[in-house]
Amino acid sequence: MLLERAIAERTVRTTIVGATPRFLHQALQNLQTSGVTTVARELGISERHLRRVLLQALGVGPKTYTRLKRFARAVHAAQSGRGIHWSALAADAGYYDQAHLIADFRSIAGTTPQLLLAELRDSEQSARDEIDQVRFPVMR
Repeated sequence: MLLERAIAERTVRTTIVGATPRFLHQALQNLQTSGVTTVARELGISERHLRRVLLQALGVGPKTYTRLKRFARAVHAAQSGRGIHWSALAADAGYYDQAHLIADFRSIAGTTPQLLLAELRDSEQSARDEIDQVRFPVMR
């Protein structure tokens, strides 16, 4: 997914430019299910240090990171299902309720869930159409 690729690329660049703390990967994993305070305590570092490391490595703080990951989970789940039940999808992705899910769609994607999914389907179809039109030379 796009978010995972961006994080991986940013982490690689940070590793090349400066030392990435060993706990970064574990922190990113733990932030999926726990808050900043809990993750920092589990890793034996201060919350301030955790925020600073994520900001340096990813360009966003822990709350923004978890918000984007939750949004990415929701988009992925919505793309993989038919007959979407938005309230169930919201709960599964980690949202408090459907209203918070829709608010994130509007805030992050600038549109409603249905319109974003339609745009993603259209762009995937356009990419497939472009690939189909590529003419490869005949090998003899």
